[in-house]
Amino acid sequence: EKKHIVELFSSESSSESATWVAKNESTWLEEVTDNFVNQRPMGALTMADVQEARSLMHAWAKRGEPLQVELLLKRIIDDQNCGSDVFLSTRHYSIAMDGWAKSDYEGSAERAQEIHDNIKKMHEETQNSALAPSVISYSTLISAWIRQDPSRGIEQAERTFEEMKEAWLNGTYPLVKPDASTISQLLNGYGKAIALSNDLDYCNRQVERAQKLFDYMTEWNITKTVFCYGAIQNVYAQSQLIDAPFRAMKLLDDMMNETTTATKFQAFDEAEDNSENIDIYWKGNINGDDDTLMFKDTSGDSNASTSDRNGSHDEKYDSDGDTISNIFLRPTIVNFNSVLNACAKSATFESCRLARDLLELMPSKYGVEPVQLSFMMALQACVACSSPRSKNKTDHSHECAEIAMDILHELERAAERQWQSRSSVNQISLYTDHSNFQHKNAPARVTRDAYNKVLAVLARVSNLESITKMEELVKQMEEKAFSSGGSQSGVAIPNRRTYNSVLNAIVHLKLPYTDKWAMKAQKRQMAEKGATLLNHMWNMSTLFNTTDGYPDEKKDDWYLWIKPDSYSYTSVLRLYQKSILHGDGGTEAAQRVDDLVREMETFYDQGKLENPPDVVHYTIAIAAWAQSASPVDKSSRHRGRKNQSHRDEKTSTSVHRCAQILSHMMERHKAGYDNCVPNARTYNAYLDALSRGYYFEEAERVLYHL
Repeated sequence: EKKHIVELFSSESSSESATWVAKNESTWLEEVTDNFVNQRPMGALTMADVQEARSLMHAWAKRGEPLQVELLLKRIIDDQNCGSDVFLSTRHYSIAMDGWAKSDYEGSAERAQEIHDNIKKMHEETQNSALAPSVISYSTLISAWIRQDPSRGIEQAERTFEEMKEAWLNGTYPLVKPDASTISQLLNGYGKAIALSNDLDYCNRQVERAQKLFDYMTEWNITKTVFCYGAIQNVYAQSQLIDAPFRAMKLLDDMMNETTTATKFQAFDEAEDNSENIDIYWKGNINGDDDTLMFKDTSGDSNASTSDRNGSHDEKYDSDGDTISNIFLRPTIVNFNSVLNACAKSATFESCRLARDLLELMPSKYGVEPVQLSFMMALQACVACSSPRSKNKTDHSHECAEIAMDILHELERAAERQWQSRSSVNQISLYTDHSNFQHKNAPARVTRDAYNKVLAVLARVSNLESITKMEELVKQMEEKAFSSGGSQSGVAIPNRRTYNSVLNAIVHLKLPYTDKWAMKAQKRQMAEKGATLLNHMWNMSTLFNTTDGYPDEKKDDWYLWIKPDSYSYTSVLRLYQKSILHGDGGTEAAQRVDDLVREMETFYDQGKLENPPDVVHYTIAIAAWAQSASPVDKSSRHRGRKNQSHRDEKTSTSVHRCAQILSHMMERHKAGYDNCVPNARTYNAYLDALSRGYYFEEAERVLYHL
């Protein structure tokens, strides 16, 4: 029976089941909606029918289909006009606004604004309390403006919030006191607007506004929920301020300090980072007099009200006696990930260390198990810190590499720990289902992306020790790729980015200087190491392309294949070029560069390589042949053309080959290869070859034609 259930949750079967359910659910919804709109007699609707219509409207709104929502709304209005006793409330219009907010239609926020203006107009005309604007209608309108265009919509959202606040303070609509959900919506809007802007001053202003709004919650006696904290943490993270991680961490500590009850009640462990994705439903009389927003807890024992229409926040309790305010303040994985996200965007060594320390403390001190996304953001903090564009005043690449290795080891321990603890079948499916790899709450696994981030950090250290570590990690990935079971099976399949990181590290390797010939031997050794790795990539790509365990749907994806690309060949070509030292000849290395460029042409024609060689590859070949020629005798340069007898056969061969490659580039350009046009570096390499062979007349002709 377990085997059957595991198969049911496999990637293929679960995908087919989900597709079948979605298809049939959509068909059913269309049929029921059509029956309600077209089949029922006009003027005969009851309030039970209106309740049914509201459920249908919710379903269509969640799908982002506002036209269907308004179709149902119009059907009820038409029934009213025919003398029916049914009536509508602000709740129904808010659902229509929510449908527009979730849709992709152009002008959706403007339409939501029209509906809300109509609500105010109807209330002024009828003085019907059921049609008065509510906290929900204002919050939905704010969400619509932010969803449509965060950059410009945030200003409209602010105006809506100010209107809401003034209506509450001056008594126009005394029941629309902003609540935690409203604040969360607006804070999320600030975060999205900051993320889309490159203006530092604008970002700082938005951060100040968000902080001021968050502080107002205390002044207005609004209970701060975990979502409010998560939203303001996200504002800090998106701002990319140097102290953003520590601001976000301080908020996390504040939450921990304010939470005093037991941690048995794990509220919203899988929640998103904004309140609009919470399981929200309405509780109240059918006439809509009580618009109480309810949050469904995970225990199933009780429901917690966060705010009612008059904005009061009476202390409420769950079945175990815990206060609801404490439940909503317990940090979730979202809050911890917000701190880690701020670390990833800060690009400082201090934030890199904070990310590592927080990961280690999460399970032991805070009792929260980090997920896959947590580790990926911590590793991204290491990548950003080691980047040349980081905000560090000194180089911390070595320290970042050590921290990245620590995070990788912590990820391995967490993956094993979570694999052992998830014993139920539906949780094990999270490991066996490849579609869950990128899920934001996926359990910790040592994946290819995690390895690649560590490799990227190690590549920036540029010494022999780091290259050795990189080779060991790649070997681990290859071993895990063929693993037949356990938490790490099949998720660490290396790709070309994996191997290109190693090639890039070898190219930028900083060798300790000893003497000329020892340097030559080391560079030749690195060139051969790069060529060996290039051949290994071809062998591994063939192996995975014929392995049954490799996902079939990814076989046609060039990116996920391990086949070398143009960058792979460029790295190896540069290694051979660098191995040619002045005065040592280097004909063999130049010939090897020449052979690799020809190999690229052949493999491209055969369909094995994605792109043909371009001007970069041909320029490296010309430069390699130029460097392989005998060096110019500096003592005889002043004798000029009289010393053309200094040419030897090897120099003449090198110069002749440079001319052939340059001519070949022009021919390929005429044949339609636009990326083969010689550039300044190409001609400079050719002129270098001519100067070494005392071909002064030819050099002058080249300069003249340039």
